[in-house]
Amino acid sequence: MDTILTYGIGGIICFFFLMLYLRSLKKREAQAHEAAEKGKLYSEGPKAQHPHIDNNYCIGCATCTTV
Repeated sequence: MDTILTYGIGGIICFFFLMLYLRSLKKREAQAHEAAEKGKLYSEGPKAQHPHIDNNYCIGCATCTTV
């Protein structure tokens, strides 16, 4: 009888933490979905296409901006 009671209490504790995890997972998924929808409406464009110009090595030929 003690073994069944111990397994029952352990099962309830595991179930409680599983429900907390699933709730947080559902919340995170909803936030990701909202961010994806927001990203469809507004985008600043790709950030990697803007050149980084180092003034120490620049000779003023404008090759970095025409590429």
